[in-house]
Amino acid sequence: MFKIIINLLLIISSLYSVFFLIKPQFKEISFLKIKVASYKENFNNIEKVRELRNKYLKDYNEISEENKAKLETMIPKAVNEGEMMLMLDGIAKANSMSLTGISFAKEGEQMSSVLGLSKKENPYTPYFFSMDLTGTYVGFKNFLRNIEKNLVIIDIDSVSFNSPENGSDSYKFKIKAMIYLKQ
Repeated sequence: MFKIIINLLLIISSLYSVFFLIKPQFKEISFLKIKVASYKENFNNIEKVRELRNKYLKDYNEISEENKAKLETMIPKAVNEGEMMLMLDGIAKANSMSLTGISFAKEGEQMSSVLGLSKKENPYTPYFFSMDLTGTYVGFKNFLRNIEKNLVIIDIDSVSFNSPENGSDSYKFKIKAMIYLKQ
């Protein structure tokens, strides 16, 4: 009888230890397994990002210095208004046009966002200007074509013109445009 009681006590104590001591440890082990799987997934994602970064760095380093300079010209960090006036006047003269005036918006008048992005999200800042030209319609079309082919990216917002006076074929054009600057 005593042996049966001892055996029952041992069985009860072993069941107690399984349910109250070992089972909570199994839950913790399964939680740790999930956490380890999450860490492995994050590590794999980091490896993919590292591979992409290395690929993009390799691609960037393969760009020639000449092309990097062209990219810098396309989207400059700052506007040199004098150089911009000379460039636009040169394009106008090449198309038998006369640049009669140019004005740059003051910094306070510049928009803070482009394409609906906030200033933090957008790597570009618009820089607005307007110019007045005089010349023929054909010269104006060629002027716009040359602006389009120019290295500096210029977005034309609006074009207005006055008809020629006294039967002349010389129109007066007013262009509102913007360029983009890197922040």
